[in-house]
Formats: sequence, C-alpha cells, structure tokens
Amino acid sequence: MTESSVTKESCEENPYSVQGRRLGVDHGAAAGWNSFLWPLIISNSINLFTVPVGLNGFLGQQGSQWHLLITACAISMLLAVIMVLLLQRHLVRGIALSGFGGR
Repeated sequence: MTESSVTKESCEENPYSVQGRRLGVDHGAAAGWNSFLWPLIISNSINLFTVPVGLNGFLGQQGSQWHLLITACAISMLLAVIMVLLLQRHLVRGIALSGFGGR
C-alpha cells in the first residue's frame, strides 16, 4: 500500500476555516427552520410541521386569529434570540476575522 497523500499537517484545523464551516451550518439550519413548501407537501401530521407551516395554521378562510399569530411568532423567535445572545462572542469574532468589521 502506498502512503496516503493526506498528512497530519494537512488535516490540522485552520483557524480561518472554522468560521466558514459555522456559517455553512448556520445557513443550513436556517434553511431547515424556515422551510415552508416542502414540509407542507409531505407532512400529513401536525406534529411534523415546521414553524412557518404551523404559523400558517393561524390564517384561515373564516378569518385570522391575529393575536394568536403574533404570540406564536414572538415565541418562535425566542430560540433565535437566545442563540444569538449565547453565541454573540463567536459572531463578533467571526465578523472581525472575515473582514466585514466596518473598517
């Protein structure tokens, strides 16, 4: 067998690539979280609906329940707000390392 061209040095983590991978994971999670049409088509159970599909349930032909819709929207935003508050240090560091620091 020949020695693999991948060495330990090439597998070491580049500190600049961490932020890019986090960004990819964040965008993937946001796309899944905000998915509307595909879960609406394939889901046959209310337990499998994503947040936007569930929020759409407050809008109906007989009328809209605006007070419940606004409350559900506020509750659905809580996870995102908590994640930003918890990861604020990493977000600021990622912005500073990426060059979008506003300088």
